[in-house]
Amino acid sequence: MKAKKTVAILGAGITGLSAAKKLISMGFDVEVFEKEAIVGGLARSFSDPDGFIYDNGPRFIFSTLAEKLGISDICSSVQYYEYLYIGEKKYQFPLGFIKNPLYCISVGLSMLTRKFKSKPSHLQDFLYVYYGKKLSNDILIPLIEKWSGQPCDKVSIDFAFRLLPTSITYILYSLVKKLRRGKTEDYYRKSRYIVYPEGGNRRIFEALLSTPGLSVHVDQEPLQITTDNDRVTQIQFKDSSISPDYVISTIPIPSLHQIIDKKSVLLEYQTLSYRAISILFLKIHKNKVLEGLWDWFPESHLPFYRISEYKNADSRLAPKGKTLISVEFACSADSELAAFDATQLYQSIEEELKKRYQLSRSDIFEMKVERSFHAYPVLKKDTEQIHRTISHSTKLSNLFLAGRTGAFQYKMTEGCYQSAMDCAELIYAMEHKKDLNIDQGETATSSQNFSDSFGRPNAIPE
Repeated sequence: MKAKKTVAILGAGITGLSAAKKLISMGFDVEVFEKEAIVGGLARSFSDPDGFIYDNGPRFIFSTLAEKLGISDICSSVQYYEYLYIGEKKYQFPLGFIKNPLYCISVGLSMLTRKFKSKPSHLQDFLYVYYGKKLSNDILIPLIEKWSGQPCDKVSIDFAFRLLPTSITYILYSLVKKLRRGKTEDYYRKSRYIVYPEGGNRRIFEALLSTPGLSVHVDQEPLQITTDNDRVTQIQFKDSSISPDYVISTIPIPSLHQIIDKKSVLLEYQTLSYRAISILFLKIHKNKVLEGLWDWFPESHLPFYRISEYKNADSRLAPKGKTLISVEFACSADSELAAFDATQLYQSIEEELKKRYQLSRSDIFEMKVERSFHAYPVLKKDTEQIHRTISHSTKLSNLFLAGRTGAFQYKMTEGCYQSAMDCAELIYAMEHKKDLNIDQGETATSSQNFSDSFGRPNAIPE
């Protein structure tokens, strides 16, 4: 009987565990190694003895992904409302902008004139063409600059695939969504809805971890990858080593580069950069704080960009009469802000919380901070030609990249799942010497390969 080939997967987030499940179904032996003490990666979940359940930042999934994971029966549709603050004014997104005629004029003029404008070369140009200067300068540019840490004219136009369109059909869609109390079909793909698993996103990982034959090793940081010619031959961990036939990396590219003995493999990607986030979690002696799922804060003088309340998606996520909010801070990994503890982060926004939500220190009975140093790939204009070339394959014939962090692609949960499926299919095709038209550099940021019918480059609905 022919021995099964072994695949080692670095990282036990949604990408790593989904790839593992797929590869096991294809007949491979799979070993997953996770640096942290718990699985989940950027989407990890927490539960406390006092009855709070929350994710590492607010995350929802589509009903189509719930079906693929086999958890549809424990998912409910979400009333998807979000708000945005500019100064003292609060707008429900997107229809609330009607309250400001200047924003309506900005978008309306851009819709009428965009066909006559020259093709934008960077994100700031794109925003002016498709959303107008007023809306862009007040909201989109400061929010993106806060998130990315880059001036908007230094950000690649490829980031535009994450932005919503300005079109008559989207306005009508938003009206229908409001009439249906925030629940409606996805704008890009019909017959799918935004849903949330009962008990949080930990249910996603419980489903994946139940895969028969799956081996997951936590608290196992990869220390060294040894190569011979064009192949990985061994991976050394804290307590063990493995000599796999194939390797999938979902860990940050700089971390992978650091442990590979052959530095030329990923050298060209070392100019790429990631953005860190610190998330402050506050447990509160109140039944409710926010009106919707989250509020956005684009203004540059505020150190945070989003505040979310988890029980507004599912009331069972917090004990009766109490709630939990998260405050997200984007920062550089080596910045002072990234090193702040929970108390320091709270003190930096204490007055703002009082002003916006009448939330005082006496209302808060516990706080903690979670950090992710490679949370977002920053799509910069000057590294555009590099990030567009990243695909699943590498210069090592048995080493593959996948997922948001591992392949430097700004994907959400369903996109990470699909990246895992594509990578698994590629390994299967390679092992069985079959042709497969997946890995031709067509990443989620490749403007040469993708465009949409909504007037934006690179829009790839996940």
